[in-house]
Amino acid sequence: MPDSPALDVVHWIRRLLTLSTKRGPSQAGSPLLLTTRGKVGPASRTVIAGWVSTALSAAGITAPPGSVRAAVGSSRAAAGLPLEDILRPGNWQHCSTFFAHYYRPVVRRPASLPPLVEASFSPV
Repeated sequence: MPDSPALDVVHWIRRLLTLSTKRGPSQAGSPLLLTTRGKVGPASRTVIAGWVSTALSAAGITAPPGSVRAAVGSSRAAAGLPLEDILRPGNWQHCSTFFAHYYRPVVRRPASLPPLVEASFSPV
């Protein structure tokens, strides 16, 4: 169980199912994510982005969202996936945008090398 109740996924799924049951049988096309502030309705992209940002911050992740896109896109490129399979999930319209601003060569460490260990030096 997470340290913070706000990050307890099981709790929130149970809560969602309970509230959904009270609303009646599910309807085709009904939104999965709802906002309950003010008038209840579908959560906008901005609201969902705020939820994700809050969760990432609570988890101690401070990297900007673009760094995740860059890491995933670069990893896919290193795996040799077709360009379409790299651009589509990152929502890039042109490969020039990806290569100019997001692509980072992936440097793979050989399996035979041990992990880096921080050495401590003390003055003599």
